[in-house]
Amino acid sequence: MIAARDRQDPRYRRVFPQNPSDAIKRGHGEEQNRFLHSALAAIAAEPDFAAVPTADLHNGLTALETARAHREALYAAENEAKARLRVTFEQACDHLDEAEPRLTLLYPKQPALVKSFFYTKPKGE
Repeated sequence: MIAARDRQDPRYRRVFPQNPSDAIKRGHGEEQNRFLHSALAAIAAEPDFAAVPTADLHNGLTALETARAHREALYAAENEAKARLRVTFEQACDHLDEAEPRLTLLYPKQPALVKSFFYTKPKGE
């Protein structure tokens, strides 16, 4: 184990300059990645820790970074879709706002016909 779990051991302090639990909980994204990369580099640089199996940790970190990048791409696509939806909704509202006056000009003596183009909620709904 890393310095036999002695948190005052200088080797342990080089690997974990701050409490790992706090760093992992508090950090997200780049801050957490920097902490993890730093810890793995410090383990690799310490000859006494040569037996520590870091390959799985590297693979896990790579998978985590890949998943985060994918999540960010999905967030970007979602935000773009929301923006398109908002613009489309606003355009639809504009067309609807313009429709009644235009229909009234087309059918000036037929208000019931103009009204029939628009949805009216039934009573009690």
